[in-house]
Amino acid sequence: MTNETLRIKVAAFLNYDEEIAKMHRGESYVIPCFTEDLNAMYEAEEKLTEPLRKQYVDELLTDGWNLIHLSALRRAETFVKVMKKQKENR
Repeated sequence: MTNETLRIKVAAFLNYDEEIAKMHRGESYVIPCFTEDLNAMYEAEEKLTEPLRKQYVDELLTDGWNLIHLSALRRAETFVKVMKKQKENR
């Protein structure tokens, strides 16, 4: 998945619907660069419910990484993975 696709998927899960629609219409839009900006990912993480946050952290830690050292890209990939699982389980 490209960084841009990943960025849009994170934005979709966070309900950036109007901004995504503007992008598709070729209008000016503002969507954070979740794959490159740790601050943007921190904000996305804050929107996770407690059960989803636990699942997200568990998924991040499965590879033996220390959370402090994870890149925005790795966080965005995991965010999308967890949100997809949650959506499939509905």
